[in-house]
Parts: sequence; structure tokens; C-alpha cells
Amino acid sequence: MQATTTALHNIEPAFNISELAVTAGASFVARGTVYHAQLLHQLIEKALRKKGFSLVEIITQCPTYYGRKNRLGTAVEMMKWQRDRAVLLGKAPDLDSEPLADKFTIGVLVDKELPNFMDEYEKVKLYAKGLNSDVFPI
Repeated sequence: MQATTTALHNIEPAFNISELAVTAGASFVARGTVYHAQLLHQLIEKALRKKGFSLVEIITQCPTYYGRKNRLGTAVEMMKWQRDRAVLLGKAPDLDSEPLADKFTIGVLVDKELPNFMDEYEKVKLYAKGLNSDVFPI
């Protein structure tokens, strides 16, 4: 595919931004599309309310350059592509791997409670001041 940053095609292998965030230890990771607007709204709200690092990957159309340059059709056709290829995570295990070959999952990928950096840093400050020796017992 061609894009404004890869006018002569992309020579690097693709990587999955959501998997990168999961591997890096994010407390909340989700993926949605602009076609699934209500779900996307819920995912963004959950991400904003979550303590720690959150990522919401949003799949959207770009008819003005990317879609036109790669002959992907109109904005409506590109949104139909999202509709036809997105599979809600809860339904993905029910499908065979073959029907999932040209599809992608949407929904919450990770939602876990992790220590918040600022809370943990506050403990370090208290320990350094000698106010809380129970935090890091030696």
C-alpha cells in the first residue's frame, strides 16, 4: 500500500500497535473502528477512566489520500470494509481460523489493575524521607 509517508510503498514489515502495548505492560488496551461508533465511545471512556497506561487503537478510513491512492473506494465503501472485517473479541473464538484470515478483532484486549506509577513513586518519596520504612523492607 502507498501512503503519504511511503509514496514508493512501505519496505518495512508491519507491526501490531495493540500487541506492542500489551507486551509493554499497558493496563488497558482496546481496538475499535469508526464504523462501530458506540463501541468506540465505550472503549475511549474506559481508557480515560483507567489508572495507568491505556491505548485505544482506532481503525479509520482515509478517503482523501490513502483510499484514493490505493483504490479502496469511497469513504462509505471503506467504512463497509471495516464493518465486514471487524470481529468482536467475544465472537472470534467461535469462528474458524480460515474465516478470520482477512479479519481483525475489536473490543477490549487487556483490562487489568496494575500499580500506578504516581502512587508507587509517592511510596518511594516517603521511604526516602524515612516516613515509611515498611514500603521496602530490607
